[in-house]
Amino acid sequence: PTTAYESTETGIDYRALYRTQGVLGAASSAAGIAEKIERRGREPEEDELEPLTWAGIRAGRKLSGETVMRALRDLRRMTHELLQFFESWDVYLTPVMGTPPPRVGHIDPVRLTPREVGQRQSAAFPFTPPFNFTGQPAMSVPLHWSATGLPIGMQFASRYGDEAQAWDEIAYAAPGYLIVGSAANNRNEWGPGAGGHHAYWDGTMWVESDDTRNPDGS
Repeated sequence: PTTAYESTETGIDYRALYRTQGVLGAASSAAGIAEKIERRGREPEEDELEPLTWAGIRAGRKLSGETVMRALRDLRRMTHELLQFFESWDVYLTPVMGTPPPRVGHIDPVRLTPREVGQRQSAAFPFTPPFNFTGQPAMSVPLHWSATGLPIGMQFASRYGDEAQAWDEIAYAAPGYLIVGSAANNRNEWGPGAGGHHAYWDGTMWVESDDTRNPDGS
């Protein structure tokens, strides 16, 4: 089959997208630690959390409800714009990283300042976060090697509910790779009704039963 490729851009303001997610991430960190404080009855000690975690918590505690809601609305709008992009394109191909694979410890949330961690993360991973935000199917495939023998990954992203298209593109681009997927029950799939014979794993062995099966086969 013939597959056509064309160079294009999503038109999304990535800096604005990351700033918006930064606000929501900080708010989430502050809310999460507040829940833990309620359960444990005390504020965590300074040395119990990494500097990067503390930075997010403290930033989140300074945010107003108006700021958080504005960020949430902005994220929804930009997510919608990105999804609209895929109405005209089947698959969006980008590098996985913006730099060669860094050395272990290059992005160290303990040793580095939070600002330095953010800068190094942004430089190394500029292409993947938008699809973490939207939840679209996207996958990384090592399709090339650098002059020093390091893998160079490419990211295939597609529209909602079109994972098959992304798999097809990878199979076409990398015929030497064997594509393997895992099969499992989706959440809340009940399986056989009362009286339907089935087997389930009780943690130690397979047990046969005719009882109504609980969600996820438990």
